[in-house]
Amino acid sequence: GADWKTLLDFLDDQDLHGVVLCASQIPLPSHSRLIDLQGQTTILESVELLKAAQGYLGIDSWISVLAAQKFSAERLAIKMRAVHGLKWKHVYYAPHTTFDFVRPQLDRPSWT
Repeated sequence: GADWKTLLDFLDDQDLHGVVLCASQIPLPSHSRLIDLQGQTTILESVELLKAAQGYLGIDSWISVLAAQKFSAERLAIKMRAVHGLKWKHVYYAPHTTFDFVRPQLDRPSWT
């Protein structure tokens, strides 16, 4: 709940839309700024959506690894609780060398 509120407040404040991508269906809050493409895109289509995006706010996933290659730290907010991911974030999220955008809850990026 708190993560969704953070995301939705951020989208409202920045006048942006968020695209939800995943293979399975998870319950989403009803909000006009969310575009639900769960289970509707291939990996290649998901990559194309990321390429057109302005930033990444979401969970630690394969697409967050690609997002770290594209965006500055100010355009990233990644929720990660996995011990393995935290141990290897310097590998997953290279070329970044600091990882303030990786946290156990979703936080607003500075978005500069």
